Amino acid sequence: RLHRSEAELRGSLPERDMLLREVNHRVKNSLQLVLSMLSLQGHRFKEPETRELFTKAISRVTAIAAIHERLYQDQDPLPVEMHTYLTGLCAELVRASGMEENAEASLQIEVEQMRLPTEHGVAVALVVNELVMNALKHAQPTSGPAIISVRLVRHGSGQVRLTVADNGATPEQSPSEVAGLGTQLIRMLARQLNGTVSMERADGAYAVHVTFPLQSPVSWRQPY
Repeated sequence: RLHRSEAELRGSLPERDMLLREVNHRVKNSLQLVLSMLSLQGHRFKEPETRELFTKAISRVTAIAAIHERLYQDQDPLPVEMHTYLTGLCAELVRASGMEENAEASLQIEVEQMRLPTEHGVAVALVVNELVMNALKHAQPTSGPAIISVRLVRHGSGQVRLTVADNGATPEQSPSEVAGLGTQLIRMLARQLNGTVSMERADGAYAVHVTFPLQSPVSWRQPY
């Protein structure tokens, strides 16, 4: 009976795999529909502030949609492979901002190979989205090229640290601190990760750290 039960479980894995891929595919398609509606609505506004709000909303939804797109393409459609995903997300943000046309500006990415549970991957992606968009807009060093860096590395025992930094001139209040909604989102997402947020300013540089416990994702390919 045990052998039969195990054989039935193993036989059901391809079906479960297909169902989860289909769920991720449908979620991605639904989010793409939301993106289309936001984009159409955004074009109707003439005020720069309102258009900027819609642009940020579109960017946030895009970050989530990209995760579900990657999940249904991955061999294991449950955890998120962070190196490939964050590299692609940052490349898209750079492309959308026009930074790639500036030879003196650069975005440096260092992401360790790790897989995170989907809900953690979404939270990390949204934090990166908020901070990189903020840096792309506000990081303007007084001299030399603009440099933005994104790091996701293991930190200490059982911890992960996400750091987004730039070498832009630091005002008395950083853009992230006066951004309002962006700061609230980052702190809310850090709480979802059971993590903490810290900020540093030094010599014209600004960095935000989000440190959270590394939670091993459950593989869809495990029967239990």
